[in-house]
Amino acid sequence: VAFTLWPDDLESDARANLRRHLHWLGKALPPCPPERPWLLLTPSTLRWNPESDYWLDVAEFERLAADPESLAEAVTLYTGDLLETVYDDWLFFERERLQQGYFAALEQLVQQRRAQCRYSEAIKYCGLLLARDPLREDALRRLVALRYQTGDRAGALAEYERFAARLKVEMKLEPMPETRAVYEVVLRQRRLPEDDGIPVEGRQNAQSKQGRQVAEEWHGLPFVGRQVEMEHLRRRWERVSQGSGGLYLLSGEAGVGKSRLVAELSVTVEGQGARVLKGGSSPDDPAPY
Repeated sequence: VAFTLWPDDLESDARANLRRHLHWLGKALPPCPPERPWLLLTPSTLRWNPESDYWLDVAEFERLAADPESLAEAVTLYTGDLLETVYDDWLFFERERLQQGYFAALEQLVQQRRAQCRYSEAIKYCGLLLARDPLREDALRRLVALRYQTGDRAGALAEYERFAARLKVEMKLEPMPETRAVYEVVLRQRRLPEDDGIPVEGRQNAQSKQGRQVAEEWHGLPFVGRQVEMEHLRRRWERVSQGSGGLYLLSGEAGVGKSRLVAELSVTVEGQGARVLKGGSSPDDPAPY
């Protein structure tokens, strides 16, 4: 232990340092019962007492991360890498192991929340993943796909463009073909496949006839002026997709964009795997409902 902590000192000096720091540690720790001391010391060994009354963030993180039901608590607890201001070699592998555990927990949360149609939470966890590893393209693809699935096409395109610019500046590289393919799907307002946002050749041919009609009807026309209403409908759709059904009536004068708003909502919910049923009536019918 003395050599690990003071590798450049003489053995006698390293041992003296160890004794001195153990003394300071004993003074700094809160009082404890004599039968359960914080440290177990012998002439040749030094260890923390696992029976002492302590709480360790690392141990708690690992416990929470092992249970799919407590992953959100685990990632909340992970506020930084292990002793990130210490650069000793002995810390490297343990720090890397815990960091990979954090990434794995975030990936599981993204998949869970996406499967539950809790898209805003899935987007949040994707953002946390990219905050720690900003050049990770699989996370970027998921984030772009998630924003597009919620109807935020502009946000999806902006995420890709920021990532591509950063990749070019920092690594002198272009995004991977898979990442570019997701961008092309969003740019052309096509339907994403059922996977993690990576288009598969020929998958677009399997989309529903109605979905193609909706996309073709409004192809190339920007959707503007109804962001507040659209956001309200998206939030309601998230609740519906989790089992809380309901009925909405959309009303307004002719030509104000009711059909377009419904079409945009249809594209959003179809992109998330829902089935949209569409009916109509003659414009001359005085009582269509």
